[in-house]
Amino acid sequence: MKNHAKTISHALLYLTGCFIIALGIILIIRSEIGTTPWDTLHVALSEITFLTIGQATIMVSTCIIAFVTIYERNVRLMAMGLSVFFVGVFIDVFDGVILATLEANTLAMGITLYTLGILVLPFGGAMLIVSKFPAGVLEEFMFSMMRVFKTKKMVITRLVIDALPVILGTVLSILFLNNFGTASIGTLIFVFTVGPCIKLYLNLFRRLL
Repeated sequence: MKNHAKTISHALLYLTGCFIIALGIILIIRSEIGTTPWDTLHVALSEITFLTIGQATIMVSTCIIAFVTIYERNVRLMAMGLSVFFVGVFIDVFDGVILATLEANTLAMGITLYTLGILVLPFGGAMLIVSKFPAGVLEEFMFSMMRVFKTKKMVITRLVIDALPVILGTVLSILFLNNFGTASIGTLIFVFTVGPCIKLYLNLFRRLL
């Protein structure tokens, strides 16, 4: 009974984490200060195809999971699709329903939305880690790429992985939308702040739980 209650509490923590990640993503997108690296690609795909941002997120992440699962020959890694699905669904709920009319009409509003987004997104990520449920699609992708290229340079590998969607999203935007996409100063800020924020939140959770 005790283990059952613990599983339920972890599941609720997991779902809440997915919900908060999705909220952070939409707040950052609506700020117009610069999306996260991977959302640069997701937004570009949603604008040139029939896909929503959430569906584009699910599609891209599913491709990554498939690659990692096949390369590592570990079927258990497919469980990472659980968080991808929930985050994608929640993204569309925020984008199309809850925050459908939210706009950054002023620079101050944009900065406010971006700041809130960059604070809550890693908070949701930390909740996923603490829940003990499958997470970390990009982390597993990074480790697989390190093995592919036979390198131990984790920081450089992660920077390349973050740069790849920005380049793809920007190229797609130039080719099909005649603009440079959603990558901007906020994208760079996110890359260098998300890690420390997650670490801070994890330390907080360890003290409370």
